[in-house]
Order: sequence, then C-alpha cells, then structure tokens
Amino acid sequence: MSCRIPLTDTATVDEAVRAQLAQRPPIHLYRMVAHAPGLLGPFMHLGAAQFNTTVLAPAYREALVLRVAMRHRSAYEIHHHRRMALDAGLSADAIDALLAGRSNSPAWSPALQDLAAFADELVAAQDPEPARVQRLVAAYGHRGYVEAALIVGFYRMVATFIHAVGLEPEVEDVVGNWKRQHAS
Repeated sequence: MSCRIPLTDTATVDEAVRAQLAQRPPIHLYRMVAHAPGLLGPFMHLGAAQFNTTVLAPAYREALVLRVAMRHRSAYEIHHHRRMALDAGLSADAIDALLAGRSNSPAWSPALQDLAAFADELVAAQDPEPARVQRLVAAYGHRGYVEAALIVGFYRMVATFIHAVGLEPEVEDVVGNWKRQHAS
C-alpha cells in the first residue's frame, strides 16, 4: 500500500509547522499530520507527554502500544515501537508474545499480562474486567490507570489515522539518524 495522499513537503509548509517538525524525528506520521497544522502541535505534545510525564514504566507503555498496534494491524507502529520496547527493557520473547496476540506468556510478569488484557478489552470496546481494574489501580493508582487508558486510546487513534492515509514505515532509520544528529 502507498500513501493515499502525499506527505507534506517540508520545504513548502509555513515556518511554524517547519519549526514544530524540526523538534521531532522526521517520521512519516508527523509529516502526514502536518496537513492539519492546527492539530500538529497538540498531537505531538500529547504523544510526547506519554514519554515524559507518566507513572507507568516505559516498558509497560510500549507493551500497551504494541498490543494496540497488533490488534489494529498497524505495521507502521509495530515498526517504530518494537525497537522502543526493546530499548525500554521488554524481552524479545515478551514482545513476540504481545504481537502474536497471546493471552499470557512465561516472558510476562503478572502486571504485563494485566496490561495486555486491558488493552485487548479496550480495543474490543469492552468494559475492563473489574478485578483487573482493581489490580491496575492497586499497582499504579488512579493516575496510572487513567494513563494506561489514554495511551491505549491515543494509539488507537494513531492506528486509525495510519490506516486512513495508508502510511507505510520509513525504510531508513530516521529516528536513529535524527537522534545521532541531535545528540549533545
């Protein structure tokens, strides 16, 4: 599949959009969202907040993202977040089980099993199992529970957008290249 509409041309967007795009790696997702310049900044800020302000461990955040991506068949998000999940400390076995849609795995902690099931329930538009809600709230508080729900919701929106525009993963390592160029 190829993009249903072209990516924005960064040479022709207005300066405010170009400045926003320069703050993040030049991934196709941001260049496509830039077609809606008034939404680009809020979209980027909400995405970044999930990396910088949550109580959930990065590995658990990435587990939620991968589970949503798998359920939505979002190759683009799997491409980006598999590496991030490894960097966050998830094992390759845990990631493979998440992406295979398993309900449990010896590579998962009980918390990871609950988070995967929680994501599955939300993606299926089901009410979460009450005992699971209690365990998640006991482990992460109301804040962590709400953050987990918002992460699932955000990445469901991203997956839907990716399907709508036909976004494909970048061939080159744009994130790694960008990080190397912007390393202090």
